[in-house]
Amino acid sequence: MTARSAKQTVAPARISDLEKRLSALYDAGEVTRLHTVPMLRPHTIAEHVYGSLLIASELVTLNVKMAAESKLNVSRVKVMEALLIHDAPELRTGDAPAPVKRAFPAVDDAHAKMENDFYHEHDMEFPYLNELEEAIVKASDTLDLGFTIVRERRMGNCHPILKEVYDNVMLYTLMQTGKVGGVGEIRVLLAAQWSGI
Repeated sequence: MTARSAKQTVAPARISDLEKRLSALYDAGEVTRLHTVPMLRPHTIAEHVYGSLLIASELVTLNVKMAAESKLNVSRVKVMEALLIHDAPELRTGDAPAPVKRAFPAVDDAHAKMENDFYHEHDMEFPYLNELEEAIVKASDTLDLGFTIVRERRMGNCHPILKEVYDNVMLYTLMQTGKVGGVGEIRVLLAAQWSGI
């Protein structure tokens, strides 16, 4: 079969689904995060995903030995796939602040339903993650927020809410320290950067 004839056998419905999924992912990348925080430079989901992927790559590497000892597998591919789409539903929901979702379980439940509906409508399947992989995804997501806030402060943003966000990042990642190797070291790095500004 030639490349040309292979192209002709792709069902139009599959191409339409692919177009819908890719369009949603590209559009989601443009969504502004941290809209409740006065920022000097808007931060997009695309930038956040990139930062989270960098951190996750380091954490996966550091956790391979830990995974072997606990008889868990760590799949770099599954972690990366999860991070690539984890905030795509924000195209529809916006960036709902975590403190609001924690304070109001009904809001969190409604948000989760909207996220699941979005994944289903766009034929996106969130990979099944084991406990360690899920912890790596969550830690990477939160640590990227920490680096974003440090960068904002370094650029001269002195709004008091940045300290509140930083404190939340440090508190949440403290809880992740025992679950994911390397988080403690990255927290030390963040603390040094924050205090050095």
